[in-house]
Amino acid sequence: MSELPSQIKADADGATFLAPYGKSRYSLELSMSSADLLARLKEDTTSGFGLMLRSKPFYGKVSADGFKLRSTRVSTRNSWSPQVVGRVKAGSRENTCLVEFSFDLPTSIKIASPLVFISFLVVLIALLPELTSPGKAVFLLFQFLFLATIIPLSLYMGLRLGKKDKQHILEYFQNLPGAKLSVQKRLIE
Repeated sequence: MSELPSQIKADADGATFLAPYGKSRYSLELSMSSADLLARLKEDTTSGFGLMLRSKPFYGKVSADGFKLRSTRVSTRNSWSPQVVGRVKAGSRENTCLVEFSFDLPTSIKIASPLVFISFLVVLIALLPELTSPGKAVFLLFQFLFLATIIPLSLYMGLRLGKKDKQHILEYFQNLPGAKLSVQKRLIE
C-alpha cells in the first residue's frame, strides 16, 4: 500500500474529546466515474454487522450520491470506530469524480455515552444513603474506583483502535485509481 502524505497522518493533532478523529474534511479526486466508485463501494460494503461478515472491508450504507461507512475489524469489535460520511459528485473531466468525506463518531455512541455516564452518576447518588456502615462504604468505593478505571480505559483503547480504522479507510481511498487526496481544515467548529 502506498504511504499517505504526512499532513494526513498529522491530522490526529486536531483531535479533541468531542471529535476524536480530527476535524478535517477530506477531498479526493479519482480517475473513475461516480457510478463506478459507488458500485465499487457497494461491492466492498456489507449492510450487516461488520464483525460477523468480515469478508468485506466496510459495513454501512451506500446511496446514489454518497455513503456512510465503518471499517470492519479483523479480530475485535470496536464501538468507538469512526464513521466516514461522504458525498460523491461528477468530476470536472469525463470519467472522473470528486469525493468529499469526513470522520466522526457514530450517532449511537454520541447518544449512548452520555447516557451511560449519567446513569452511573444517578446510581452512585442513589446509593449514597447506603454508606452508613464502613463495610458498605468500602464495597461501594471499590466498585466506583473499578468502574472509574474501566470506563476511561475502554474509551482509550477504543479510540486507539479507531485511529487505526481511520488510517485503514484513508489507505483504501488513497489506493483507488488516480487518487489525489487533500485535507481541508474545517473553519467552523
